[in-house]
Amino acid sequence: MVERRATPRFRVLFRSSFSAGSQLEGEGTLMDLSLGGCKVHSTTRMSLDSSLELRIYVPGLDWPLMVDGAAVRWAEASAFGLAFRRVRDPEQERLRQVLAELREQPKG
Repeated sequence: MVERRATPRFRVLFRSSFSAGSQLEGEGTLMDLSLGGCKVHSTTRMSLDSSLELRIYVPGLDWPLMVDGAAVRWAEASAFGLAFRRVRDPEQERLRQVLAELREQPKG
């Protein structure tokens, strides 16, 4: 299998919530995270190319990371993959800091 990701991903277990306007709201658990996207395990079924607003609750942060626009790139019965499309600069910097801390954690 060829790795298509432009940025490294990290295995995580972070609580998340997401919405698509008033039509859809849900919660899930992030299973992996990268600068460009994430995998979410959720009982909420998603459609390909849906656009979501995502909140990521990272332990140790005072408030959730906010992704203003994320597109559903793949979907299964209990999980879906998101590509981050719109992340404000301050939130992008917070995401970079979280990923830097994950990179420093010992493996295993």
